[in-house]
Amino acid sequence: MFDSVHIEIREFRGRLLGVDPKARDARLVIGTVLGSFGMTLGALQGSGRYKKISMPRHLIMYLLRLYTRMSFPQIGRPLGSRDHSTVISGCRKIMAFRHDSEESRALSEICLLLERAGLVPDLGRLPPRKKVKGIPVYR
Repeated sequence: MFDSVHIEIREFRGRLLGVDPKARDARLVIGTVLGSFGMTLGALQGSGRYKKISMPRHLIMYLLRLYTRMSFPQIGRPLGSRDHSTVISGCRKIMAFRHDSEESRALSEICLLLERAGLVPDLGRLPPRKKVKGIPVYR
């Protein structure tokens, strides 16, 4: 399933030479996730709240924040003009995945594909974890 996405990445990269690196990387991330989940861009930009649509959308938000220098409002624009707070919420939902879940394994495989394509993650750009009421945040 993911081998065909890797081939598309090389072709995708080749077609986008001469484009702003931030935009090229964003298209690479969006194309990789859409290809691995078999979705269309229209479904991604729509208002659907089903898990099979919203989970890949949140995954793209997280990966765009991790692999590009885009701000939260910039990430929301190509995803159906989402608000910056929606993007922050989507990133936090992905960060809350259990490590042994199926979604977490899909995230790991997509990250591996993106790193093979030359993208480098910047872990310092993720939003802080949300504080849970009643649980101290001391370390």
